[in-house]
Amino acid sequence: MNWPIVIEISKLLLTIPEETIPFIRNVLNGHDDIWKEWCLRYFVMELPRELRHRLQEEIERIAHRPTKGEELEEVHITAMEIIKDKSI
Repeated sequence: MNWPIVIEISKLLLTIPEETIPFIRNVLNGHDDIWKEWCLRYFVMELPRELRHRLQEEIERIAHRPTKGEELEEVHITAMEIIKDKSI
């Protein structure tokens, strides 16, 4: 991630996951594949397990039926890591 304060921002967003999940869903359903990767890695992976299931459909779609861009950016690999973690 190329924004200097992004790690701190992601930690802040994790303090209000209920409010943030709908926006993360929008990213995961969008077309910015790099942004998807960072959202999965720095937000979804850090969510409490009981909240990850709310993004299950999007995570499974990326893992099992990635777009060409998701494959190129290896977003599907991160989604698979989340699924293998048995957290959803």
